[in-house]
Amino acid sequence: MYNPYLRTLSLALLATSLLLAGCSSHDEDYDCPNEQPQDILSCFSADGKAWLTLDINLSDQHQTRAVTFDDGTAGEQAVKSLTLVLFHGTGTEDAMQVASTYNVGYEAEADGHVQVTSHSRRTIQLSADNLNSGDNLAILAIANVSPAITAGQTFAEVKSVTLSSITNNISGTDYFIMSNSPLATNNDGTGTVITLMPISSASLYASESQAESNPAGQIYLERAAVKVTVDTHASLDLRVAGNTNIDFTRADMQYSLYNYNTDYYLVRHFDDSWLPYNASSTGYRFAETVALSTGKYRTYWATDANYDNSSTPDALFKQWQAMGASDYCAENTFAVSHMQDDCTTSVLVRLQLNGGNNFYTTNVTGSDVIYQEPATTISEEGTSANQSFARRRSSEVSTAKPIDEYLREWLWQTNSDLRNWVRTYAAGETKHIKIAVLGNSTTGLATVSVTQTAQTSGAGVTAFEALALDTYLANNIVVNYYHQGYCYYRVPIKHFGDELTPWASAPAMTGTTPAAAYAGDEANYLGRYGVVRNNWYTISIRRVTHVGSPVIPALTQNADDQVEQLLNATLTIKSWTNHNQDM
Repeated sequence: MYNPYLRTLSLALLATSLLLAGCSSHDEDYDCPNEQPQDILSCFSADGKAWLTLDINLSDQHQTRAVTFDDGTAGEQAVKSLTLVLFHGTGTEDAMQVASTYNVGYEAEADGHVQVTSHSRRTIQLSADNLNSGDNLAILAIANVSPAITAGQTFAEVKSVTLSSITNNISGTDYFIMSNSPLATNNDGTGTVITLMPISSASLYASESQAESNPAGQIYLERAAVKVTVDTHASLDLRVAGNTNIDFTRADMQYSLYNYNTDYYLVRHFDDSWLPYNASSTGYRFAETVALSTGKYRTYWATDANYDNSSTPDALFKQWQAMGASDYCAENTFAVSHMQDDCTTSVLVRLQLNGGNNFYTTNVTGSDVIYQEPATTISEEGTSANQSFARRRSSEVSTAKPIDEYLREWLWQTNSDLRNWVRTYAAGETKHIKIAVLGNSTTGLATVSVTQTAQTSGAGVTAFEALALDTYLANNIVVNYYHQGYCYYRVPIKHFGDELTPWASAPAMTGTTPAAAYAGDEANYLGRYGVVRNNWYTISIRRVTHVGSPVIPALTQNADDQVEQLLNATLTIKSWTNHNQDM
């Protein structure tokens, strides 16, 4: 393979928006030097060389749709290395084959623009090696990683290469991996999608200076990463809704990505069949409403590496992040038939209540009443009903009632057999009923056992055992245990969300499974949930409606819209295409 001589080193990196793809400004206009379009080989010199100039961008910016665009940080835009892959062939884009690769060392330089570089350009000398008469040419750009790509591989094979890290470490720094973004030729549902940038014979020149004066067009790059930021809204009430005694601070709340993908395709996969899908009066949602400078349109969905969900994402969470921080993962998408809890990437929110002390809730009073640990410094005097009995606590742990006292009162109110026993054998004193509560931090549940101190033997003991109060409690009341005061919430991340996939646009939910809930309605619901590369999802926590789960909630096969959420949040997406989700 010919190793090209690279003279200029200026790559176009307009770092702003989200979807960035490949396309040439000369796609339709062939003004090949001095003559009409010709066989591609005739544009190479006798020794098989030709010059080509490319602009490579991180997107134009348009404030349209239900999403906005945002530059993000300089580190998210940085390009440290660049590989250009030249494809050739006469068939479909997927059938085109690798002719040669050009590995270009590159380091972006700030130019005072809000992006890393406002514009850069690359001129390379191509080789005619492996090219045939009548071939069409196209370019794939890959930034910050150099996967093993060999001559003869088809584009279908190259774009389906899977990677397991969204960044690559180069000289001690992690850089985000990028590649061409698929762009639509039309946004009215009739277009096709092009990922490779076509190179016409009019773009090849005999001299470097001619090529520099006549760039072939623009390649738009997109990051392989999904970005998620979670924060508390300025108006967040720092109390559990409806409770004056359960409060917290913003520092008590953290988050992590949950149930996320790690593997992804080198190049994003987009299916032309999605383009006609609409969402009621909002129009076509799978392509941008305003064209890029190339005349092409961003696309807004993907087929990820486990799209058919033959394998669901790993039910893993990352390290806990402070509110306002960002984290990253690979894209995770699925058809409507798999728009379910255990297939969907979500945000796991952890809130610490009660000053970090253990506490309990029960299903009888509701999860919004918390109870403290049982009193541990109680002494008793006397064991029979006719002796004195005293309870002494050295200090109160809180104004909230201890769980053992609440359960003693609950038993007295609900169990007439217990009341009869106390009146007969304990002189009507409920203080002779002892409650032991043992919390399990793994299950988030507590076991409760009941004993009595009024009788040591005889009919009273036998009668008490016959009450089977442990079983009675287990059958009628659930005691949740919150170890160190932590409770958890899951927020499934929406992609198109309520604005572009409004619930009112399709039949009402008829069941808990995706097939029943969404009635197989791909056109209305595809993309309602999911995360797509180069999209920035910002989730704003507005309200805590209930005390959450004492452990990380189990994933289910319920439809996403049937999953109970105890937080009120808003999602936004940012060129990074930015999505906002308030909760």
